[in-house]
Amino acid sequence: PGTTARAALGLDEAIFGGVLFSGYGHVLLESLNRLWYAVERPELDILFAGLPGRHVDASWNLLKAFADLLQIDQNRLKLVVEPTRIKRLHVPQPGLELGLRTSMPYLRFFRSALRAGSGHIQQRQQVAYISRARLKGAVRRAFGESALDYAFDASGNAVYWPETLTLDDQIQAFNAHSVYVGFIGSHLHNLMLRYAEGP
Repeated sequence: PGTTARAALGLDEAIFGGVLFSGYGHVLLESLNRLWYAVERPELDILFAGLPGRHVDASWNLLKAFADLLQIDQNRLKLVVEPTRIKRLHVPQPGLELGLRTSMPYLRFFRSALRAGSGHIQQRQQVAYISRARLKGAVRRAFGESALDYAFDASGNAVYWPETLTLDDQIQAFNAHSVYVGFIGSHLHNLMLRYAEGP
């Protein structure tokens, strides 16, 4: 998809962006972690390693959409899917290491960029229920969650199914409320997109 390894061959210098993972939550929490350095070196291309045998079109498009939100030219992104030689490769420290550590400067960079690229957020008083009930395929679900969707909606609160929203709408939704409820899972990773309460 898009730019392949052949476009990266022969580069003198580039940034290693990390691995392009499959799945929305993994792209958000693991594939974006080195883009803070791309802002500091705007002249360099950013290389992402594609996992062999994985269908990556959706993840690649999502990565480019996030690059736009972070005000990084998506034309700098290169997907490497075969052995590639680079004379000098910058490997930045990841700003977030899943399950290990999160760098506050990285969070400030990430949220400041999102804040700059998003419009006015309409604040709402309701509790927001983040549902997995409309996910398709072989994914983990909570038994009877559709009934919870109905109960939250009937009580005047908001219900969101993140996979039905555009990326911009997800950012809006996750900054519009002060209380979010949901079963633990990747649909709650969007709390990373929250900036309404500060840097």
